[in-house]
Amino acid sequence: MSRIYLFSDSHFGASGGEEETRKIELFCDFVRRAEEEGDGLVLLGDIFDFWFEYRKCVPSDYFRVIDCLYEVANRIKVDYVVGNHDLWADGYFETLGIRVHRESLELELGGKRFLLAHGDKLRKTDLGGRAVRFIMGNRVSTFLYGLLHPDLGIALARWVSKLSRLNSSRMSLRNPVPDVVRELLRGSYDGIVMGHYHLPYLGRVEKGYFMILGDWMRHFTYGVLTEKEISLCHFLTGEIQTLELD
Repeated sequence: MSRIYLFSDSHFGASGGEEETRKIELFCDFVRRAEEEGDGLVLLGDIFDFWFEYRKCVPSDYFRVIDCLYEVANRIKVDYVVGNHDLWADGYFETLGIRVHRESLELELGGKRFLLAHGDKLRKTDLGGRAVRFIMGNRVSTFLYGLLHPDLGIALARWVSKLSRLNSSRMSLRNPVPDVVRELLRGSYDGIVMGHYHLPYLGRVEKGYFMILGDWMRHFTYGVLTEKEISLCHFLTGEIQTLELD
């Protein structure tokens, strides 16, 4: 039985110090679990708080994370759906054996069709996430940003990323299901999984299933998808919420 691990919103580089070191250590433990127990790992964006592919350098803070991803990608299939903080993924991850998807990823499992996305484009009122994608997602911005010295570029990007991250985390669980998700689940999808909002959620919606993965900053949550079940898991506590797929 196939077992796919789902992960998003670690925002590596945002914390610094001992907190950042702990996040990375726990991530490497999670990756090893995915490698040992899973058949695939899907990263649903904002793995790094900022990612820009300079031609001749990679931020030193990310070396251990990249090494963990490289190791697991040599053993199981790894897909990376970029988020609004890592739009500038452009070729480097493919050299590590990781498949990069710029919009979303469709997955068929057990005869059911799932849409896996970062999530910033699935809520019409998320103007902040859409603005970041518009500004950072065009060739002119990419060219101009590449002219900045990396130390300046990274510092500037982390300041902007902090503002965007605060906006993303303001969504309330009183209304966790975007209208677009309902429309998609009334259509051809049986399930939708996304990140972006930093709040863990799993429920039945319309005729299908909807999961928000939470984050790797406060909640340390991830998802697991099989032919029979969809699960939202808390890495630190071991708590698991599971729905059977009808």
